[in-house]
Amino acid sequence: MLQSTDRFLDFDGTLVCENSSIVLIEELFARATTTREKFLRTLIKHQSEFPVRILIGLIRRLTKERDVVLSIILKVYRHKISRYESDIFVAVAKRLTLQELPSLSEGRFTIVSTGLTPVIESFLVLHDELKCSEIYASELTLKPWHVKIMSLMDKERVISQKSVIQYMTDSKKEAKMLLKDGVFHRQDTLTDQRLKNVIYKLEKD
Repeated sequence: MLQSTDRFLDFDGTLVCENSSIVLIEELFARATTTREKFLRTLIKHQSEFPVRILIGLIRRLTKERDVVLSIILKVYRHKISRYESDIFVAVAKRLTLQELPSLSEGRFTIVSTGLTPVIESFLVLHDELKCSEIYASELTLKPWHVKIMSLMDKERVISQKSVIQYMTDSKKEAKMLLKDGVFHRQDTLTDQRLKNVIYKLEKD
């Protein structure tokens, strides 16, 4: 039987159906009150337009941030997050839906995710039936303010260092990368018939 240190799960789109960072952004935008917060909300909602795409691309190159949009939003809303920390993270967690695949949530597991640790922790508090032993995810601390967004390469590094035997993710790109780099040797798929979500189960020989 696999131990929690052998079995790792992605969070967004895998353990839960939604992308928790997108839900967090929606929650923050719904709470926008200051001029800066409202301006950023308007700007991000038009990020597909050419001038905004150019601006975001320039900031990404200058800062070398993986998820520059999320980083900017967190920085602009930092005072709101600091003031209403528990309310915001719990509100986000309540909007997340546990994936209806028993093979995902049964038994002990470790989470490795690009999502924010406080959101994941809040979700696990609401679902005490889940047996999560450890979390490796994007960092957000309030005092002092610190944000570190985990990348796919960061996830691969954690998985490699921990000698994980089984990993599940909804990301086809990530699954292909881990197989190509020899981190895992074989792949199987699980499907949530209700949502038509495909989960990639990667294992070592």
